[in-house]
Amino acid sequence: LVGLFSIDPYFVRYHLNKRIAYTPDPASLAGNPEQHALRKRLGISSDAIVILVYGHIDERKGLQQLVNAVTRIGTDLPITIFLCGRQKRESVKFLEGGQGRNLRVHHRLVELNRYISPEEEYEAFLAADIVWVCYGNEYSNSSGAMIRAGQAGRPIITSHYGLTGRMTCDHRVGLSTDADDTVQIAQAIRRLASDRPLRETLGANGLNLFSQHTPEAFVAPIVRHL
Repeated sequence: LVGLFSIDPYFVRYHLNKRIAYTPDPASLAGNPEQHALRKRLGISSDAIVILVYGHIDERKGLQQLVNAVTRIGTDLPITIFLCGRQKRESVKFLEGGQGRNLRVHHRLVELNRYISPEEEYEAFLAADIVWVCYGNEYSNSSGAMIRAGQAGRPIITSHYGLTGRMTCDHRVGLSTDADDTVQIAQAIRRLASDRPLRETLGANGLNLFSQHTPEAFVAPIVRHL
């Protein structure tokens, strides 16, 4: 074995072997759009607190738990869920139910149910206030959405479990919660939605941590071992 490379910094830290090296999980956002213009184009109110769910929208994404939590909060806070990415059949069916219909009627659910271009990807993250990475207590991997959220300076909500939970706790890039507990999720959403300075602080932490997670940084350790 010449070398083993991992995007998990904790795996590398716990295995004291010089042939095991860390390489950052890469992501790349490009563009410089203005948030208000983006929201206007998407039909999102300028005063809404937008929670972005990005990527392939399937049951793994924890959509049902998010919708349940936002429904539980009610209209006390102007929360809008922004689903950005192609929805799987089970997600479409779920959103056709009472909760989904209610959110749509009150303009609290915005959807781009299709392929998202790289330019639209960056716009989606900048249009958000909070990025949803609470994918379930069985999800233990890294998350491209977490990294992109950091690069856009946006805080995340994630599960206590796995790599995203550990990094969120250690680096304060968002709030972690029990992905199966609607009450806890609602509390985390309410806390972030009602505290702009907290969102800005956590977002700045994410920007500081993930700004170096570029394709070039990913390749560099591998090249050094060739």
